[in-house]
Amino acid sequence: MDQPSADFARQRHLLQLQYTDVLLGRLIDRMKQLGTWDDSLFVVTADHGASFVGGEPSRGLSQVNHPDILWTPLFVKAPGQRQAAVSDGAMRTIDIVPTMADHLGVDLPWDLDGRSALDTGSAADDERRALRWKFNTLEPRDGDYLVFDGRAGFEAVLRKSPELGAGEGVERLFRVGRYGHLVGTRLDELAVAGSSPVTGRLENPEGFEDVDPDASELPTYVAGEIESDEVVSLVVSVNGVVGGWSDTTVNKYPDREAAAEFGVDLPAGAERVRRFSTLVPEELLRRGDNDVEVFVVEGAGDAVTLAPVPLDR
Repeated sequence: MDQPSADFARQRHLLQLQYTDVLLGRLIDRMKQLGTWDDSLFVVTADHGASFVGGEPSRGLSQVNHPDILWTPLFVKAPGQRQAAVSDGAMRTIDIVPTMADHLGVDLPWDLDGRSALDTGSAADDERRALRWKFNTLEPRDGDYLVFDGRAGFEAVLRKSPELGAGEGVERLFRVGRYGHLVGTRLDELAVAGSSPVTGRLENPEGFEDVDPDASELPTYVAGEIESDEVVSLVVSVNGVVGGWSDTTVNKYPDREAAAEFGVDLPAGAERVRRFSTLVPEELLRRGDNDVEVFVVEGAGDAVTLAPVPLDR
């Protein structure tokens, strides 16, 4: 996965995370309404992280991305808890069950590999282990486990900074990458001229024709194809305002010879077809018909020019 694709994946991840946060908030509110929140043990965690570094696996482990994969947040609200606290102590997935049992005062009838987070007398070691997996780029030196320096990995996690664009609120999630600063800019404020030498089409263009802004699902995912001999950068506008941008993807089969190696017979012109996709803020959509346009974008910073792409709808 190249870096633009990784940036787009991270953008989707953060938007999904915000949605998950809303759902958790609704669940907590409902538990409080029912009077069960104070008496409940509430645990939120993840089984693994994700990496958004171009050229690296998104979930498979490498020397570069393992801090992104192996460290995940763990939130525990104990019964009767009133004060919040943050712990940077080492925890593993196998420590969650003993931690829950400890909070609930339950004596589990089987042996546990993990330890309770409340057990301050036996700190976890500084090694982090992960099973051999086909998507890893690393191989264990001995046995089936990769072994990483836990202390160094955690320090790398703490050094990570949020990669958000300028602005407030959710808009920052759409202003990512080298053309992200254009999101929210009206087309009449930009240099738009001529026509691009490429043509393209939108996926699901009818989805923008009768939009209900109050619907549970909105067409904020804009994707399509263009015909071009080269990778180009595209800007997508919705109702005259820039909503997102995308580099076109490199062809899966760059030529007929490469396709033939996989037993694929490319139709005429298929090697020139390249995909694009982006997410746009739902605030740009209006009730009824919506005007979605695509432009080839060139230049940098504020000195950019846009050339309209004729779309086959």
